[in-house]
Amino acid sequence: MVKAYLKIDTELGKERDVRKTLRKIKGVKSADLITGRHDILALVEGTSYEKIAAKVLEKIRKVKGIKRTVTDLVFDEQTREENPDEQILGEMPEIAK
Repeated sequence: MVKAYLKIDTELGKERDVRKTLRKIKGVKSADLITGRHDILALVEGTSYEKIAAKVLEKIRKVKGIKRTVTDLVFDEQTREENPDEQILGEMPEIAK
C-alpha cells in the first residue's frame, strides 16, 4: 500500500462541498480543511503510485469546485507501532530510580 498527500485549492465557498465529495471516493482516507496556502489536505492510499496518479487525474481533479491540486507522494513512512520506544513530544521521560 502506498500513500500520497494532496494539497487542494477550491473555489471560494466550496471547501466543505469538495471535502464531502472527496470523502466518498474510494482510497481517500481523510480530507481536512486547513489553514495556509491550500484549502484541503487529503490523504489518498492505493496499491501503487500509478493507481494514485490515475485516481487524482480521473476522479479527484474532476470534483466540482476544485481549482488545483498538488500531490506529494509518501516514500518513507514509519508508524508509532514500528518504533514504540520513540518519545512523543510532550511526554515526560521515565526517570530511573
